[in-house]
Amino acid sequence: MRAIVLTSPEVTVTTANTVNLGTLIRVVATATATLTVRNSSAAIIGSCTVIGNSFPLFIDKNSTDTIESSGTLLCSSVNFCH
Repeated sequence: MRAIVLTSPEVTVTTANTVNLGTLIRVVATATATLTVRNSSAAIIGSCTVIGNSFPLFIDKNSTDTIESSGTLLCSSVNFCH
């Protein structure tokens, strides 16, 4: 198992947010929600369902891409340790 390094404070995400311009984002949902990633032009890159009260999800994105949700997500920028 690899450890993670926290590189930003955790933020609550519902509307478009770059999560402190992070490129690897740890996502936790307290309730099932749809997560959407958009590029800097607001075009949808992809989306998925995040199961509430489950394991964290890690999203790899460009620093200017945003994450938004149909519910409330707790997100923080991270990196993996070796």
